[in-house]
Amino acid sequence: MKKIIVAFLAVFSLSTSFSQSFQGLSYSQYDALASFAANPANLVGSKLKWQVNIIGFDVNAQNDYLFLKGKLIGMASNFDQDVNVGENLNGKPKDLSFGLDTRLPSFSFKIKEKNAIALTMKVRGVLSGNDIDEKFATSLYNEQIDLLSWENFIQDGKTSMGFTSWGEIGIGYARQILDLDKHQLDAGINVKLITNGIVGKLDFQDIEFNLSADSIINVKNSQFNFLGSNELDAFISGEEDETEDFKFAIKSVGFDVGASYAFKLSGKDDYLFKAGVSVNDIGKLKYVASKFSRSFVGNNTNIPGQLILDGSGDYKNFDSIMDILGTRTTPTGEFKVALPTTLNVFLDVRAVKGLYVTVGGQINLLSQKKDNPSSNLPTLLTITPRYENKIFGAFLPMSYNKYGGFNFGAGFRIGQFSIGSNNFLSSLVKKNFSGVNIYTSIGFGKAKKKGKTSEVVQEEEKESTR
Repeated sequence: MKKIIVAFLAVFSLSTSFSQSFQGLSYSQYDALASFAANPANLVGSKLKWQVNIIGFDVNAQNDYLFLKGKLIGMASNFDQDVNVGENLNGKPKDLSFGLDTRLPSFSFKIKEKNAIALTMKVRGVLSGNDIDEKFATSLYNEQIDLLSWENFIQDGKTSMGFTSWGEIGIGYARQILDLDKHQLDAGINVKLITNGIVGKLDFQDIEFNLSADSIINVKNSQFNFLGSNELDAFISGEEDETEDFKFAIKSVGFDVGASYAFKLSGKDDYLFKAGVSVNDIGKLKYVASKFSRSFVGNNTNIPGQLILDGSGDYKNFDSIMDILGTRTTPTGEFKVALPTTLNVFLDVRAVKGLYVTVGGQINLLSQKKDNPSSNLPTLLTITPRYENKIFGAFLPMSYNKYGGFNFGAGFRIGQFSIGSNNFLSSLVKKNFSGVNIYTSIGFGKAKKKGKTSEVVQEEEKESTR
């Protein structure tokens, strides 16, 4: 059970915050699969006839508790935790979020300009923590599981942490449902088969921890629940033979749905502005409870600290400590956890030929005040100027969220090879920064001929079939 805490601590100490994946590419007209992931309706509005993605990934790191200090280049060559890591101690609860988005081989293609289909494969992971008491976070980071060295702290209300990883196989379809001289309305849907993955959830309520000078512990009526999936068992126990019980399976179905409207320039295959809305990651993942799942209620009793130590002065196992401080039970059966559902809106404005500015918003739709916490994505605002044509693209993504404030980065695309970062430039400017992000993708595709409107393309297709 100690490994559960250490695992959560290890991810927490990395300080991660997941924002919209592949920022800069998300609304590019020359990366159909990236813009499809942001809003399924964008698939049919792409300027690519077809696209194949070989591999891609996006890792985003940031939080509001730990920060890095010093020059980024210097830290990369000679990192010293005592010197380069600082704590943001302002008396406020802490939040964290982690995300990894890995694009596996996927493809998309258009059917007679008004329809588009995509087949995608991904592996994703999201970790988040909400309203973590500062003294609790400080004790975990500095003392880890050395309970007798923890600070006295009181946490009222609710704290939750959750990690969810899964694979998804998506079948997407988008269609132009209105195509006039200046107006275009598109809609799209992505049906995702959700595979089994690793789930872990920690739910704390009415936390109170008191430690007196003579090592008397009282956790009052503190409550917590840890629910993990049975895929965690091999990792926690360290027994390799338990991995043989893992079998790849489809566990549930998820959805992305979206729509977009474009005000087009007359006679040109481009728009003056485009706006859209989507709801992503609708659905729940089913899992069977790990044998290490636990529920706990404190017994409001003063406990001498030496009772949680064995004869050698080491801490007893975690279950024994829980039995001393309160009552524990083992949840069993099948459970469900919500995918990190978000509402996404965007407005993409054409400034001049090839130059666009996208304003986007990602809104978390999951509440952590209920009894079933889950990993979630942060609410954030993004602004991304970009220049692009079918050969080259350059992006300056800027974003704001409560974890790391304002950040800005840069990205580039040559053909279907892309690389970028949401906060690389700000990490070079800021004295203290709370994360590092990088994304890249590799693939190939074919753009439709430059300057042709959809009406011209349709006429050419009719001529070719006669």
